[in-house]
Amino acid sequence: MSGNWARVAAAELSPERLPPADRSISTDKNWAGFDYLLRRRGFPVDIVFGEETFPGTTPGDEFSEGTWGYGPPTYLTPERVAEAARALAALSPADLIRGVTPDDVTAADRYSFHPDDLLDVAAELPPAQEFFAAAAAAGDAVLCWLD
Repeated sequence: MSGNWARVAAAELSPERLPPADRSISTDKNWAGFDYLLRRRGFPVDIVFGEETFPGTTPGDEFSEGTWGYGPPTYLTPERVAEAARALAALSPADLIRGVTPDDVTAADRYSFHPDDLLDVAAELPPAQEFFAAAAAAGDAVLCWLD
């Protein structure tokens, strides 16, 4: 299972077609650990699972014959993308893992997130910073989905 983001112009927001690959990135299996580390820090935007749903869709439901993997995408509005970009820019990989112990990771019991994954998960931050900064600069929304 992989976590994915795609930049789209607000007018292109649709759960019915996949976005261009050149505007998409994936956190691969690190999505659950990345979400855990961000939430631990009180991150203000849900960049892993998205915040908005499309009318007539329910995250986790089958949709478009599996086009999106585990249900339809959710999205972040351009305003929330800009807020996420600002908040991401203020972090470093060391900030994400500061104070996190192996016992914390084990107790979190997150999908495919193990104590020995901390550095790999923290390494997702720089690509996320670059992606969200570019999306914010363009005024794009961001689609979020798991496949």
